[in-house]
Amino acid sequence: MKFIIFIISIIVLFWVTEKLLTKWLGKDTRKISDTEGKLLDRWGRGVILLIALVFLTKVGDMSDQRLAMNIYWISFIIVFLGFQSFMQWKFLKGSKEYLKTLIFLGIALFCWGVMKVIGILVIS
Repeated sequence: MKFIIFIISIIVLFWVTEKLLTKWLGKDTRKISDTEGKLLDRWGRGVILLIALVFLTKVGDMSDQRLAMNIYWISFIIVFLGFQSFMQWKFLKGSKEYLKTLIFLGIALFCWGVMKVIGILVIS
């Protein structure tokens, strides 16, 4: 039950943050797929996903699987959202969408840490 309440709280937090950031930074309807960065974005996401899947198969062989899974997921979130933020910064000139992505990255890592501290997130 704690998990469900916490997930609902995170969803509300992300929704409110999205609305506030959109009001503060403005809304940009452009997408990376509408720019010359479309192909690079697709390839980059594909490579990140492929590397993540390869590392996921190796995590099961490690002696401390809980620590390895935590490091795996935190690394995946950082690399994936970091790449998205870089692509937004590079190809959506004049937009501040990359700031939203970086703020959401920080919130996601904070929520991950809170879930670990209060014992909701247990990866075996």
